Amino acid sequence: MPLLINVGLSKKRSKDFQSEGFSLNIQAELDSALLSRPDHLQLHVQRLYEQAEIALERKIGEGSGSLEEQDKPLRIAPTPSNNGSIRATQAQRQAIFAISRQLGICADTECKEVLGFDPQNLSVIQASKLIHHLKRLQGDT
Repeated sequence: MPLLINVGLSKKRSKDFQSEGFSLNIQAELDSALLSRPDHLQLHVQRLYEQAEIALERKIGEGSGSLEEQDKPLRIAPTPSNNGSIRATQAQRQAIFAISRQLGICADTECKEVLGFDPQNLSVIQASKLIHHLKRLQGDT
């Protein structure tokens, strides 16, 4: 019998007494044999959360026209690179460097200041957050 995992995330943004709420649920079927291998099960669950966070951030980015973003830069706590997280995609790295060039800033320096990592070692989630940060600097979101 398959193992059903349901991952749910929600975020709320508020400014000037206005708020927007976003939520997402993902359900996945995994092999029930993973119950005997808790470390592997946790890795699969972590990856589901990472994918849910990417999708939710994308959705928030699409719906960001109604609320203004805060002016202060985004600060993100670093995540150890050996945590089993999915590496940033080539498209994400290209976007980071392209937006940085448009802004006239060094992608490596900005990434190290905001995340504490070199852009080549980012997870998908960290890259998504850095791209969001750079787009905020651009004034796109």
